[in-house]
Amino acid sequence: MRLVPVNAPYLKGADILLAADCTAASIPDFHSKYLNGKILLMGCPKLDDAEAYRKKLADMIRANGFRSIHVVIMEVPCCGGLSRLAENAAEDAGLTLDLKKTVVDVRGKAIKEETLRYRFPNA
Repeated sequence: MRLVPVNAPYLKGADILLAADCTAASIPDFHSKYLNGKILLMGCPKLDDAEAYRKKLADMIRANGFRSIHVVIMEVPCCGGLSRLAENAAEDAGLTLDLKKTVVDVRGKAIKEETLRYRFPNA
């Protein structure tokens, strides 16, 4: 997340995969299962500045009109922050988009999936 410019041309109208850093190492088929056709943004809510990421992601949503964000996190407690960060950024942006969350166990198996649709009065 830190190195991606808010106005990067490849973000326009994109489907975003927002993944916790550790997920790519734990999911053997990460690329084929989750990344196909999406733009990857990665971060760690425990080790990185989550508040700065929330603000930046909200700015990215507003500037680029993302179609969707799929958040992939581990079942460990610290990863939940990435999901909340995405939900808060979507709310801050005030635009309509699909938000999906997948939680994987420490062996990389999906154990929970949830799909949300964000709609706001000014969207």
